[in-house]
Amino acid sequence: MDRCAMKIMLLLATAALAAGAAGAAWHYEGQWTITTPTGIDVNPLNGYVYVGDWEDRHICYYTAAGSYLGSWGHIGYGNGGFCQLYGIACAPNGWVYASNACEIDEGYLQYFTPAGSFLGQWPEWYNALIACDVAPNADVWAADANHNRVKHWTPAGSLLASWHPKFAYAGGIAVADAGNVYVSDHTGNLVRYFTAAGTPLGQWGHSGAGNGEFAGPFGVTVGADGTVYVADTDNNRVQYFTASGVFLGAFGSFGAGDGQFNLPHDVAFSLTGSRLYVTDFYNDRVQYFYRDDAAVRPASLGKVKALFR
Repeated sequence: MDRCAMKIMLLLATAALAAGAAGAAWHYEGQWTITTPTGIDVNPLNGYVYVGDWEDRHICYYTAAGSYLGSWGHIGYGNGGFCQLYGIACAPNGWVYASNACEIDEGYLQYFTPAGSFLGQWPEWYNALIACDVAPNADVWAADANHNRVKHWTPAGSLLASWHPKFAYAGGIAVADAGNVYVSDHTGNLVRYFTAAGTPLGQWGHSGAGNGEFAGPFGVTVGADGTVYVADTDNNRVQYFTASGVFLGAFGSFGAGDGQFNLPHDVAFSLTGSRLYVTDFYNDRVQYFYRDDAAVRPASLGKVKALFR
């Protein structure tokens, strides 16, 4: 390949990468009301949206556009009851997992059918089980914040692994299709990521309001393309990054208007990946956004000609 051709390919590749990085622009689409929503996930079995109601200790579920379908739960310590309901994660078979944090050290990870029938739970003396996720192979993951550890189980609760990363207080956890595990450090204002065996791969962020900086991040999710989305809670926005933490974009600001937030807690994708749901805690609602992918445009003829001068 001659030098000019190499320059053309490099220019086109650079343009494609730039368009891809700026392409996933998110725009407000709609919302629905729910009291103090925390965790959120979309069920791969039926496409319904499952949301944790922190104040009423319910799991509510909706159609993709927010039509109410049902709910379950009550104040309690297991067996379908919740003390402080935070994380929601849906498995490939439709099971719904919920993490429960309690001040008296009786947190539970519980699981249910898609319609809310109680299936089981496993306690292990947690009191800050804030975040959970289900991997593509149906294994279950959770971050036990106060005990500074990440746990990995079979779908029915047999422990597979436990490892102790160095974070101040885990606010969110997400398992990518590629197998890497992302954990948001709510107090340390970081996102850290690991192999499934717990080997650290990297981290990004620090306290602040600039691009790539965080203030009390909670929920994390990973798109099918590996892009990492973080609920930057105290900055009242959502930020998104490459799989290794390169900043790509952000949206949201403080307020109660369309597309604004008052403590966004968690994020989740629709089944197609074209819609992003965000729980807006103090505005008592779920908002959803659509993605406007910018077209990848080739370099202009003028730039191509310039390569040959």
